[in-house]
Amino acid sequence: MTAPLKILVVEDNPDLAANLVDYLAARGHLVDAAGDGLTGLHLASTQNFDVILLDLILPNMDGMTLCRRLRVWVVLQRGLDA
Repeated sequence: MTAPLKILVVEDNPDLAANLVDYLAARGHLVDAAGDGLTGLHLASTQNFDVILLDLILPNMDGMTLCRRLRVWVVLQRGLDA
């Protein structure tokens, strides 16, 4: 059996987010969720996730911008190639 992944779901549709969280949690993964881009950025930059499932069209910050900011943050904070 593989170890559970820590997964962040960033999705503004509450029904879709709940389905994803329920599905992944039922398979033993640790799942957190954000309903907008700013919350997703905050969670992703303050916790360690193995996987981020990211919607492209989000309130407050779109998914592409969030992804770009996370890549820059990783380079600045962790010194890794993003």
